Amino acid sequence: MKALLPAVLLLLGFATDAAATEARFKPTPDDADGYTETFTISADLAGGGVAVVQLGATNAGPGSGRGVCRVMAAAGSLTWRYQKVVADGEWSYAPEPDPHLAIGGCAITDGRRPVLTAVLPEGRLEIRIQADPQWLQPPSIPGPHPYDLPGFASGITATITLRPASGAPVSQGATVHIEHARSLATPGEIGRQWFRLRTTGAGGRRFALVRRDGESDAGTGWVYSGGQFRPVRGVRIEAGEQVGRTPVTLRLEGRTLRLAPAQGGLTYAPLRELGLLGRVLGAVVGDPLLAATPVTWTEEGFAADAVLETMTFR
Repeated sequence: MKALLPAVLLLLGFATDAAATEARFKPTPDDADGYTETFTISADLAGGGVAVVQLGATNAGPGSGRGVCRVMAAAGSLTWRYQKVVADGEWSYAPEPDPHLAIGGCAITDGRRPVLTAVLPEGRLEIRIQADPQWLQPPSIPGPHPYDLPGFASGITATITLRPASGAPVSQGATVHIEHARSLATPGEIGRQWFRLRTTGAGGRRFALVRRDGESDAGTGWVYSGGQFRPVRGVRIEAGEQVGRTPVTLRLEGRTLRLAPAQGGLTYAPLRELGLLGRVLGAVVGDPLLAATPVTWTEEGFAADAVLETMTFR
């Protein structure tokens, strides 16, 4: 089973013709043992709460070409966590009539306004994107195993609806962040901890992606502000053991990002649901703990509400 894929984490380009949109959610498999590719849609809900849906393909662990659907969502009184792993041949991508990727109960249909659905035991989640995204091209994160983001978009207007199997649905406006990530090594091989940060309120769009390098307290990644990406190396990472509950500080050259957790947030350890099999897989590919935490992002002359998504391999 292939159950580890980066949180964070997108492919949604700005395109107006069929040729351009066809490949936006199309995986491009590779024979490399560590090949991992994900499409991550993160929604920050206007009324509070967050939803993260990830579709991906990977060769990590036994077998190859597995597909993964993973969901963690909190809205109102609803909290859903879900993971489904399927074998090669049990997930599909179809370019017609509309480009469409379907994996284990999760599906995304492309177009000028993509629609994401996830059918879970608890109910159905739907995200409808209302506006064309602005396409951004982040730099790759260098290292022995490069980590590429072929597609990246943020600040997209959407509506999200959670329809429980019983009870009233919850529907809210949301701001969506989409990330398409691809590498020929698993995220755990590339870095034992990942920090994805995005602003959610007024004050200008800012993002950051930092990978902890090995067992050190140093990191590599990039920061986006003022309309530009800036690669960063030698980031000094100060983070407690309680992911999502303790402050995080990222010290870069010339600036310090301080992240103070607020109320709420989600954590999810998907391999723990698999019992003995999960422990075996964790020994091979790493045991990820995922967290999505509302934080206050402050640095000199700047403060904003934000969401910090972390992925920690134990």
